Amino acid sequence: MTIPKNLTLGVIFAIVTGALWGLVFVAPKTVTAFSPLMLVAGRYLVYGLLALGLVLFRLRQILPLLTAKNLAIAFGLAIIGNTLYYLLLTNAILLAGVPIATLIIGLMPVTIALVGCLQKGAVPFMRLAPALTLGTAAIALITLDAFGTGLSLGTAGPIIGMVLAMGALLSWTGFAVGNSFFLERHADLSSEDWNLIIGLVTGLQGLALMPVALNHAPLPTDTSLWLNFLFVCVAIAFFASLVANALWNRVSRLLPLTLVGPMVLFETLFALLYGFAWEQRLPQFLEIAAMLLMLASVLLSIRAHRTQPRLHTQPA
Repeated sequence: MTIPKNLTLGVIFAIVTGALWGLVFVAPKTVTAFSPLMLVAGRYLVYGLLALGLVLFRLRQILPLLTAKNLAIAFGLAIIGNTLYYLLLTNAILLAGVPIATLIIGLMPVTIALVGCLQKGAVPFMRLAPALTLGTAAIALITLDAFGTGLSLGTAGPIIGMVLAMGALLSWTGFAVGNSFFLERHADLSSEDWNLIIGLVTGLQGLALMPVALNHAPLPTDTSLWLNFLFVCVAIAFFASLVANALWNRVSRLLPLTLVGPMVLFETLFALLYGFAWEQRLPQFLEIAAMLLMLASVLLSIRAHRTQPRLHTQPA
């Protein structure tokens, strides 16, 4: 049985998006001289500036879209999907470590798919259950490996980090669902223009956070550390926000919500691969098993949707 063209294209976009989003899991480790709040403010301020530059080239097309309703929705989505989410995630990574943060964030496919199953005409949950079970098992293996390498929850830091990661999970789940519903109901709004609008309001949030971030913790005086910080902010703002978010908007239009959820596993997979590269080591047995389970979960999800009719067919 052949996979529909829009399904194939959506999966390809999801893979690329996951590869770009995975960068944000490593970024906090590369700028430890700066607070997580500073990284959030820096990343999204740059994202806003990049979006503003592109908006100026499409001002005639985008200006009519800047209605009070659209800006209010974009502002809310920008908070839960960008500013608040990444602030919670960066602190969770620093307090609990990449494996535990990955464990909890990796449950997004389940939470998003559960909401998707409530839609009329959606793939039944039982049809998705095998794929979601494999994905959850993969995340569980990552946790077992983390505890096996000596991670202890005896101190408050990792526990707080887990709570923050759970908050990030709920925050981005709300964004994924809300953004998908919005795009489904606004066929006249292109994925790229919507990404630029969200980028603009996210930049305003980053600008508002910057004074707080500058006074939140002591800042380094070493010029090389600042140059590295600027490089990281520009890199993740461009690749993980501007480009990846535009691709994700296309994914949200090409795939039903029940399949959008499992596609988030690519972010987890690439986050692990980048983590291994950062630590300059090969994955252990449990980590390899977890990655294989993730891939199997995605393949089963795709198979479950092969014959499922699309709920919306707006152009991307």
